[in-house]
Amino acid sequence: AEPSTLLEVQAVQGSTAESADVSAASRENAPSPTSYASKLMMTAPPKPQIVVQVKPRVAVATPPTAGGSLVKTAPKMVYNVKFKRSQRNFILGPRISREVKIGCYVKVEADRGEDLGIVMSVLSLEKHLESTTSRHRSSTEDSAASDFSAPSYSTNIGDMKRIIRVATHDEVSLLDVKRKDEDELLKICRAKVKQRGLPMTVVDAEYQFDRNKLIFFFQADGRIDFRELVRDLFSMYKTRIWMQQLTEEA
Repeated sequence: AEPSTLLEVQAVQGSTAESADVSAASRENAPSPTSYASKLMMTAPPKPQIVVQVKPRVAVATPPTAGGSLVKTAPKMVYNVKFKRSQRNFILGPRISREVKIGCYVKVEADRGEDLGIVMSVLSLEKHLESTTSRHRSSTEDSAASDFSAPSYSTNIGDMKRIIRVATHDEVSLLDVKRKDEDELLKICRAKVKQRGLPMTVVDAEYQFDRNKLIFFFQADGRIDFRELVRDLFSMYKTRIWMQQLTEEA
């Protein structure tokens, strides 16, 4: 009976040891306990990265204000420019980058467009004002003696139109073409005047250089109703027609 008992004790001890080994192995393989907060940290999605783009500063030039350093120079010279039948005074425009001399052909501001003429004289602003003032004074005295109203001479430089730039050689060469066209226009206008029996003599025709205006110069005794004549000419040339009566002096 003892040997069997000993064997039973050993068997029981062996099974106990095996169960202890299994329990230890299961404890090793079992996941370690974690807290609720740590679970949240483990399962929470990663935070998105915020990228801030900094745009480079661009320097913006601010316009000058009153009292700033910008100095606008006043015109110092007055240029007398001759066209086919008239002469007018101009000042230099802002685009002029070279010296404008006497005898130079220039493009100038005109009535709703541009014209081309030749510089006949250049006067300083002071001399121009003196000349204009003396003419105005003499004209006023003459008109007072003859009971006629004197023509007004503007001394305001700001009212003068400007020289745009020096004309090119191609533009100057077009003056010959313009004169030939004007001769043909003069013949046609004279024929229209004769056809309508108007008591007037057309002496010249002049195109503005850009062809936006056409002037007919005429002589007549008294006032002439040339409205129908202007309609005839406009229907032919589709440009602004201007009839200018010349005085005996002109």
